[in-house]
Amino acid sequence: GLPSNIGCAVFNINTTCAIFRAITEGMPVVRKVVTVSGSGIIEPKNIECPIGTPVSCLLEACGGRLMAELPLFCPPQQEESVAKTLLTLKRQGLRETLCGNLGSIQLARQAGLAVCGDYGLNLMNSAALKQAAVLGCREAILSFECDRAAARALQSPIPFGILAYGHLPLMLLRNCPGKTAAGCGDCRGVSHITDRRGEDFPLQCHGRQYTHLLNPRPLFLSDRLPEWDFCHFLTLRFTVESPRECDEILKMHQTGTVPAGPYTRGLYYRSLK
Repeated sequence: GLPSNIGCAVFNINTTCAIFRAITEGMPVVRKVVTVSGSGIIEPKNIECPIGTPVSCLLEACGGRLMAELPLFCPPQQEESVAKTLLTLKRQGLRETLCGNLGSIQLARQAGLAVCGDYGLNLMNSAALKQAAVLGCREAILSFECDRAAARALQSPIPFGILAYGHLPLMLLRNCPGKTAAGCGDCRGVSHITDRRGEDFPLQCHGRQYTHLLNPRPLFLSDRLPEWDFCHFLTLRFTVESPRECDEILKMHQTGTVPAGPYTRGLYYRSLK
């Protein structure tokens, strides 16, 4: 039965301490122990922190980072809304953004947020990386069309990395090809279309503003990571995967597991002849 059935109240240590401070010092509960854990956390730990501490600060304390990815397509009439959202997120503790075009870099800098250049900037040579630094990028993800030999020879004033996993975007579409005459219906943002050979191409909707047509075969470098030791970081880009699949893919890259099933190496190992 329950302790209350016999006239007892049972408290854990934190609650007992909070009651003591409230009675003896008049101090309300202002701090909380938060557990930060999971396969994507570098240093899992329990952190006693003030109530209202931003998640970004907790992640940083565990060796992680929190970024806001800005939309790759943002028509002029929506820029003001995006700018207001960035300012709101900044007040809530956001410090960094991931920007894939020049317009989003400008919006992020106007909000006073740090910028990481995304693959959409198509950075493929040393001159482009230097210009990205001038524009305000503190680090950058190279274009997935940059081959390994060219990436290794780069001279960059900022840290750079590559996409090591992900269903690479084939096309950005203003009108979703998965939309029916009745509209989006109950679509939750992920669907697919099938080509004449019977292969399913994932569709990833972004706020019903634009859609990415994705490669059905994911880029996989889990067993080739030592060949990219000159990069400062690697990015795993999850789009249509389930939480369980994300966890499994992360572990594969942590352990150097050879991928199974259909996959691609992208253009990293192809050179012009």
